[in-house]
Order: sequence, then C-alpha cells, then structure tokens
Amino acid sequence: MKLKGLISAAAAAALIVGAMPSPMGTMAENKAAVSGDTIYNTNRVSAPAVTTTAKKAVTTTTAKTAVTTTTAKATTTAKATTTTTAKVTTAAPTTTTTTTTYKPAVQGQPVFHLSSTEVCQTEARTKKQKIYLSVDGANELYCDTLIYVYYDSRMTAETAVAGKAVEKLTTEQAFGDTKDFMVLTTSGGSDLGADGVMWELTFTLPADCKKGDVFDVKIGDSKYGKIKPLFTNFAYDSKGEAMTKHIFTNGLATGGITVTADPPYKLGDINNDFSVNAVDASMALTEYASVSSGKKTTFTDDRQTLAADVDSNGSVNAVDASYILSYYAYTSTSSGAAESFEAYMEKAKK
Repeated sequence: MKLKGLISAAAAAALIVGAMPSPMGTMAENKAAVSGDTIYNTNRVSAPAVTTTAKKAVTTTTAKTAVTTTTAKATTTAKATTTTTAKVTTAAPTTTTTTTTYKPAVQGQPVFHLSSTEVCQTEARTKKQKIYLSVDGANELYCDTLIYVYYDSRMTAETAVAGKAVEKLTTEQAFGDTKDFMVLTTSGGSDLGADGVMWELTFTLPADCKKGDVFDVKIGDSKYGKIKPLFTNFAYDSKGEAMTKHIFTNGLATGGITVTADPPYKLGDINNDFSVNAVDASMALTEYASVSSGKKTTFTDDRQTLAADVDSNGSVNAVDASYILSYYAYTSTSSGAAESFEAYMEKAKK
C-alpha cells in the first residue's frame, strides 16, 4: 500500500499500519507489511502465512531503501561511552558538525539515538540539514516497528530515507497534517533488523533562522492517534513485548539542529573567496568612497567590514586598500611559500 504524502493527524498511525481501509488495499494483505489487525489484535504466529523473501522485503513506497553510511569515527572510553562525531567542512569557511553521544546498549534492551547538528547561520539558511535515527541493542532481534518522530514545526521535513539497519525490511512512512510529526514503520518475515542507522531524516530550516535558534527532533508516543508505537520481533512474544516497553520507556531519544554564528572571513579576503587580491582592494576602496560621501555601506555582511579593516583602526579606507594591494603584489611575485596576511600586516605596521 502506498501512503499519501499528507494525512490527518488522527489517521496517520492507523493508515500507516493498515488499520484503516484504503482504496489501494491494506497492508494486512501482505505478510511483509505491518497490519493493524496483525499488530494489535492477533499474535503474529497465528496470522495467515505468506511467503516472502529478503529481496521482496527490501521494498519502499515513498523512498528507496538506500544504504546510509557515514564517515563517523566511533571511540569508546574507559567509562563505556561511545562518541560518534562526523564533521563536514564545505568549500567556504563554514562548518557543520553532527554528533551522537551514548553508552552502548545491552542486547535485548534497545535504545534509540538521534544525532545533534550544529550548523552556521549561512548554511542553515541555504542547505538541507540531516538528522540520523539509530538503534542500539537490537541486532537481529526485531522486524516490526512503528516510530513517531516529532520535529519543530518551523522546519519542513522531507521524505525519510531508510538506513542500512533496516535494508532487509519493508519500510513505510507518512506525514501528519499538523506538520510537526512523521510516522516511520518497518516490517518483515523474520528478525532481520540490525543495529545502526534506521532512518536518515532531512529538514529545511526557515530562511530567516539565526544564530542561537534551536530546532528539536524527538521520538515519542502518539500525541494524536490511538495507535501506540511498536518495536518488536516476528513472533510478537514476551521478548518482543519487553523490547517495545524498554525502548519506549528508557530508550527514547532527542536530537536537533542548533544554528551557530558564521565563522569570520580571513583578514583582507573581503569577498571570502580564499584569496587576497586586487578585487578585495577594489572592494575596500568602493566601501571607503561610499561611506565617506555619506552613502550606505556597500558591504552586505558585517564580517566584510572586519576583513577589510586590515590595520585594525576601526575604519575602512584607502590605507586598507593599499595594504591589501601590496600583499597581493607580494604573493604574486613570491617564489616560495608566502606568509599569511596577518604576519605580513604585523611587519607592515611596525
């Protein structure tokens, strides 16, 4: 059954597990799908048997079941605390850092993890941000899950991508019309769910977000419907019940995105193109001419003013432009490795 991209809050959970009728058929017609009747009214063992294969299980409706990998480095300290940190630096001097910190879980007592991301203001406004939903302590112990993910309604969520931990399971998802939650489910013919990244979540932050803004993402209970969250095995036995109880009592997670200040431009590099040259000198002169004649600044970012005031006297003028041009001439004719602009200015001001 393919889910609609937007459904009512009250119907989201029910529809996604096949508890409501659909013109396209219910998931109860497929053993590999999560059925409302199967999950909540019938023990899975006594449900009608339908043969499925691992390949058939790797089917999605709203997103491809892509294998998600990261270059995160995991380290364990003597206190048994595992810290996973992934840092991505773009061509510009802007940095996004995603971190997940947690203690390893005991197998059979699973816990969720949601990553936390710090992103500078410019990237927060212009680039999509990712949050990773992982599970630990349930390797090859589960197949059927139903997870409610709530997020700050100021963000816009995109279709989630299934991760490597659930690549052997069937996945489904739906969004609530309240625009602050999504429902993610998995199902399968056997306990093929693994530890690791279950879902990759992508969000677009508001264009006017600013330094200090925090956008929370968390896993929780159903706020709008009667369908309860689920994390169980194929047999739906006492072990499966214990996993559901543990993970939604002691294993919930909160993550999110924090907007930080943009890093400063390098001294003299007014246009932030990683080079101090005649263009920067020209920009300094243009700014000086505009401001000195009583007109508005020509700079669009306060960091440009700091980068242009190379002699640090509190104003941008022809002297700054002259220093920048002199440094450009020096680097253009230097046969060896040129010293930094900061070092050059220290000598120039003596």
